[in-house]
Amino acid sequence: MVNIKYLLKWLLKIPEEVQHLPKIRSLYYSIQGELNIDGKINYNIPQLANYLIDFLKNPDIWIGISPQEALDIFKDPINIETLISFLKEDNPIMRAFAACVLGDFKDSRAVEPLITCLKDSTECVRAEAAISLGILGDSRALTPLIVILKNNNRFFEPVIYALGLLGNSQAVEPLLECLNDSDPMVRADAVHSLGELKDIRAVESLIVCMGDFDWQIREEAVCALWVILHKNFEYISSS
Repeated sequence: MVNIKYLLKWLLKIPEEVQHLPKIRSLYYSIQGELNIDGKINYNIPQLANYLIDFLKNPDIWIGISPQEALDIFKDPINIETLISFLKEDNPIMRAFAACVLGDFKDSRAVEPLITCLKDSTECVRAEAAISLGILGDSRALTPLIVILKNNNRFFEPVIYALGLLGNSQAVEPLLECLNDSDPMVRADAVHSLGELKDIRAVESLIVCMGDFDWQIREEAVCALWVILHKNFEYISSS
């Protein structure tokens, strides 16, 4: 396991290449894993969010205190309004963390602010906002996410993933269009999300994807087809 102090010190660097740092969520879950002492979760998500945000705002105070000790200080969980306000902070890592954690809060009040974050100047903020919108599963996010795909601004991976999480069948056609993209990662992500949607309309295109030159796409296509056909077979059998 990665030492949590290393993770937090690395976070403080706020690298200029933050535009290329879309894995805030991975870091967030790594920190959660480090804090699960002896397999027991000794904190709640709002408590952890409160600590991490304050750590980013006041690093000199917290860098010398172990996270386990610090979390005892944050017994009062952060509220949704405060967390939403952090989406407007100057620090892009703080905005990204706030966007990431808002998905875990499962509160519909975060939807519109996160939609606004899809236009953030920093890539990792846009990425975390998109994924959290997918996790929240609110239909208001559907159109803004589809617009991003149609504008072809190359901000695809988190948006495609989010559309799969949303589970709205209106995303099927835009995702099918992504199967024609020249980037194999975009195609693989689209195949995966089509499997998440479990819509029978994707079957023909997914069969074609089984002949793709990229092994990952072929593998994702097999998995997606199994899920879709299994779901629809069950539906037909029960009708």
